[in-house]
Amino acid sequence: MLGLAYAWSMFVGPIEESMGWVRTQTSLVFTASMICFFAGNTLGGFLSMRFSLKKVFIASAVSFGVAFAICSVSTQVWQLCIFYGIFGGLTTGCSYMVLQNNISKWFYDRMGFALGTMMMGFALGSFILGAGVNKLILQIGWRLTFRVMAAVYFAVLVLMAILIAPPSADSQQGGRGPAVPAEQLARGYKPSEMLRTREFWMFFLTGSFVIAISVTVIGNIAVVASYLGASPAVCVLATGAVSIGNAICRVISGSLYDKKGRKFTLRLISWLALISSCLLEAAVITKSLPLLFIAFLAVGANYGSISPIHSVVLRDYFGYRFHSVNYGINGLNGTISSVAGAMLAGVIQTNTGSYALSFAMLPVYGAAAFVLIHVLKDPKDWHEQPLH
Repeated sequence: MLGLAYAWSMFVGPIEESMGWVRTQTSLVFTASMICFFAGNTLGGFLSMRFSLKKVFIASAVSFGVAFAICSVSTQVWQLCIFYGIFGGLTTGCSYMVLQNNISKWFYDRMGFALGTMMMGFALGSFILGAGVNKLILQIGWRLTFRVMAAVYFAVLVLMAILIAPPSADSQQGGRGPAVPAEQLARGYKPSEMLRTREFWMFFLTGSFVIAISVTVIGNIAVVASYLGASPAVCVLATGAVSIGNAICRVISGSLYDKKGRKFTLRLISWLALISSCLLEAAVITKSLPLLFIAFLAVGANYGSISPIHSVVLRDYFGYRFHSVNYGINGLNGTISSVAGAMLAGVIQTNTGSYALSFAMLPVYGAAAFVLIHVLKDPKDWHEQPLH
């Protein structure tokens, strides 16, 4: 359900047509959503230390229900920015972070695979549910679709609040290993200490560049495909291409991290960032739909590969004790990415009428991520103080 936030591009065309808005205006909504999603990660990190998962999910259910209901009667861009962008983004990011923190405690010894599997569902949401939303928009319009979403989100998140529980201190992870040892939970860098390290900022910037490539595409999937001559049905498939690459590689990268280690997995991600960004620009320049689909798969694979890695890398570098807050702080790189990616692309497209120039910056982002990952040191090479 939370992955449906990435299906905004399905709403763009119908909303622009009915309201007479331009791409710069509708891009603001998605940019606000992405900024607040990553800010919600930070909020979720703090909330997970103070409130139970059940309380956060019930609050999320109410927030989604109210936000989408108001979206259905919106007549101004700022209204959608507030209720879809700010409320929807914060709620999605907060719920996502709290759920991820819970999963990491259940499966700390196989965290990469566990988080990758969980995030696969997040990615598939924009594909499976996105197709359903597209049909609803065509049949009943975007306003009624928002009302349906309000009811469904409220019901599902309340149900999840009832069913999902954190592990007890002595619980077994499905009979496959212990819960997080107490000595591990008690050790870790404080946020202020983490922020003073060089490696944090290098990883923060790496994520910023990779996410900028992804959110630029995610916010414009259907409209870019339409720009190259795709029919509405093909636009849905284009959204599916990103979602499939995203979903599959979340599990693969998590497993690779567990089995092959940090350096191998991160360097593979750096190659994906560079290759996917170049493929995307080539597809737009040549106006090739087949190449665009390949590029969408690659971009989805790149985003899916780095998503479950953030949490595990931060755990390995900075420990468990303040992990949820540290992870949330790292998630703020998405706010930078949303401005440098989706918002900037929308402004350039509105002024030039083309996505070729909008996406020309993406290979630069890919090259920057490639360099940063290759100079990122292992924790044992740079720790100057013991975890405490």
